[in-house]
Amino acid sequence: MLNDLCVFQKNLKNKGVFFAFSGPLSQQVIIDISNIIKKRITMEHESTYTNLRVLSIVIELAQNIAKYSSETIFDETTPNIKENFRCGIILIGKKDNEYFVVSGNNIQNQKIEPLSSSLNSLLQMNKESLKQFYKEQRRKGPSMVGRLGAGLGFIEIARKVNRPFEFAFNTIDEDTSFFSFTATVCPVTSGAEI
Repeated sequence: MLNDLCVFQKNLKNKGVFFAFSGPLSQQVIIDISNIIKKRITMEHESTYTNLRVLSIVIELAQNIAKYSSETIFDETTPNIKENFRCGIILIGKKDNEYFVVSGNNIQNQKIEPLSSSLNSLLQMNKESLKQFYKEQRRKGPSMVGRLGAGLGFIEIARKVNRPFEFAFNTIDEDTSFFSFTATVCPVTSGAEI
């Protein structure tokens, strides 16, 4: 196990990963991750625009895991409240002058088709179409958005990336698959739309 960890870290570094988290996500963990990433990107002397775009994607993907991952653990230490934490993985890095955010979590197989269909629809849209679609979805209200697939978070990510996002589903068993998602952001100097 110890030797594997050394190899694992070396592989992450070789791929440009500077932050990795795997486990249960809570709102506080998401805030902590965001603060770390904000400081790390600021240390790279990137523009506020770049920082905000990367942070926004990190938060959206982390919240997606925290809300929708089918892998959960329960906190039974509080007698009257059984709080559950949903689990997943987030990797953030920089390679070839591009930032990337990769996330992954378990998903029920019955949810794959609507999510895949929604994500593929987003990939077909240009920036102006995405902007219009985002406005339309916001008008529908929270109860309707994302009912059959990708919600506002994925639309927002599609608007912020420099090239199309990528996603995949890997079968775990007859009920569950692993949903992977990658978003890439090129540094922007100033004045770019966020």
